[in-house]
Amino acid sequence: MRSCCVLLLFSALALFAQAPAASPGVARRDPVVATVNGKPMTAADIERMIQSYPTSQRPALMRQKREFLQGFALMELLADIAEKEKLEQKSPYKEQFEDLRRQVEHYRRQLLMNAVMSDKPRDFTVTPEEQKQYYQSHSADFHESKVKLIYIPFSAVQVAPADSKARKTLTEAEARTKADSVVRQGRAGADFVKLVKEYSEDPGSVAKDGDFGLAIRKNTDKIPPNLKAAILAAKQGEITDAIRGDNGFYIFRIESSRQLAYEEVRNEIYQEIQNQRFLAWLEGVKKKATVKIEDESYFRN
Repeated sequence: MRSCCVLLLFSALALFAQAPAASPGVARRDPVVATVNGKPMTAADIERMIQSYPTSQRPALMRQKREFLQGFALMELLADIAEKEKLEQKSPYKEQFEDLRRQVEHYRRQLLMNAVMSDKPRDFTVTPEEQKQYYQSHSADFHESKVKLIYIPFSAVQVAPADSKARKTLTEAEARTKADSVVRQGRAGADFVKLVKEYSEDPGSVAKDGDFGLAIRKNTDKIPPNLKAAILAAKQGEITDAIRGDNGFYIFRIESSRQLAYEEVRNEIYQEIQNQRFLAWLEGVKKKATVKIEDESYFRN
């Protein structure tokens, strides 16, 4: 806790030190709103200082800017006294400052790592020809289906419903029988939305007449692979077989099935190729990261 407070102090002092001092004959761009220990400060200076504090504390500090500056002025004077008395070189403060410096350096290295992870992908450019070639060779990735669904759950534990009007909890076998019956009704021409209202127990989709609410593609990660495969294999207007999930059976009707045009996915393809090249670069860097264990006994539990 003390180290955290010291770090915040350093951050505030650093920002304060960076506040531009007024020079003779040079007009300040921002008006001075306060003078702290003889140093002029603008609203932007104060707000930058407040931004160095934890997010949860900032609203209160913004509401109490006068009190914040009074406390800050005292903090700066006390810090100056500590520096003059060289307390940073005395125990236990010396050890605390050394620990703080290590933390700051570790955090700096983390920021550098994050910076290169964010910035490096921009080094990998992709030509329009490469994008078009990727589109042609990965055509299955750009097939999209939209569906309505019916969900019939089952449970290994049978619980009598508290409300006599509530639906009975089904066993897996009972749910399978019911789901297969619903499939037959749908394929025989029954109104699928009516089947949704009568049989489905997924409240979110039932409220939308069975609409799943998400276009399904090969790279969609919010749906289990077996459900995704069945949906993408079916044609528009078809009703799938009942597909077993972890806790129930799913029945889908394919509302639309189409191949996305190149123009719709061009930017996505650019990012995908760029990301692949970045990951290949990163893998090369990983191979250069070496660790040689000198004392095996240290690493044994």
